[in-house]
This record gives sequence, C-alpha cells and structure tokens, in this order.
Amino acid sequence: INGIKYLNIANQRQRITFGLLILEALLKFLVAIVLLFYPLDVIWLSLILLGLRFLTLNLFLNIGTSNELKLSGIVRVHVNWKEFTQIVLKNWPFIVISTVSIINWRIGNIFVSKWLTLKDVSDFEVSFKLLSIAYLVPIVVATTLYPKLITALQSGIAELRSLYLKFHLPFLLYGILSFAFVMSFSSYFVPWLFGPKFSDTA
Repeated sequence: INGIKYLNIANQRQRITFGLLILEALLKFLVAIVLLFYPLDVIWLSLILLGLRFLTLNLFLNIGTSNELKLSGIVRVHVNWKEFTQIVLKNWPFIVISTVSIINWRIGNIFVSKWLTLKDVSDFEVSFKLLSIAYLVPIVVATTLYPKLITALQSGIAELRSLYLKFHLPFLLYGILSFAFVMSFSSYFVPWLFGPKFSDTA
C-alpha cells in the first residue's frame, strides 16, 4: 500500500491515494462506533481489522494502479529467486537501516517497561502521543511537496537543492514553534486531552 501510495504521489495522482485513505479511515471509524455499543472479542476485532486491511489493499491494487495489478495476479506470479536475490543484495543498506530501526525501537520499549516508573511511563506515552500529533502537519505537507521534489530532481541537483533549502526553513520553524507551544501550554491541554490523572505529566 505504501509503495502504491508514493508511486501515485510521484505520478501526480494524489487524489486517488487521498480518497482511498479516507475510505479506510471511515471504515475504521465505523468499527469504532460499533465497539461503543457492541463490545467485541479481541480475536473478532483483529479479524475485522485484518479484513479491512485486505479490502484496502485490494482497492489500492485495483483503483490505485488503474487495474494494472490485482491481488489474485500477485499471488499467482512466479518469483525469479535469482533476480530477487540480486535486488536484495543491491539494496542491502536499506535493509540494514530498517533492521537497526526496529531493533532500536524494541530496545526502547524494553527500557521503558523495565527501568521506568509508572509516572515516567505515563510521561513517555503522553509525550509520544503529542509527538505523533505534531507529526501530522509535516507529513501531509511533505507528501504534497514530494512531486515537486521529483520534478526538481529531473531538472538537476542544483534545482533540487534550491527547492530543499526553500522548504527547510518552514519545517524548522514549525518544529521550534511546536516545541515552544507544548512547553508553554501543556498544563492546559494535556489534562483536557488525556484526563485529569495526567495533570502532573503536563
């Protein structure tokens, strides 16, 4: 799904990706509404979410690729293991980076669960949620700018560097202002967002 999403962005077809992601979000929202009135077993909930993911994958393959790919065709395709091995060997730095990121993430979870107090864990969770919320705006903007970077790269490295420097300053200012906002007003909005029990965390 992520591969098709970024290919659509590179090909100036963001609206297709946007519509499919909105549809997936609405389906998950409907599941959340059902849970409010009819509590489901964890296994059933997992199966429903897995089914929604498969539905989204099928929609991305059929609509996101203009019917160029289908799930049934991918399942039946013959894998050339020699070519697959060559691709893996050529892209080993990305595999190493991804593996190290996962290992670091898991080590961080171990540190949090074993060495921090309950209050420290609550501080960590609230901070991570705030970070995730703050990430939304840059991710949306960066996704919108991605096609412009591709176009600039086709014009040359100098054009790409100029465009990058042009967009770097607004992102930097956003990070600084977000940090200042959280540090200045966390005592007001943290209890409102997470409940009065987290007043000390603010």
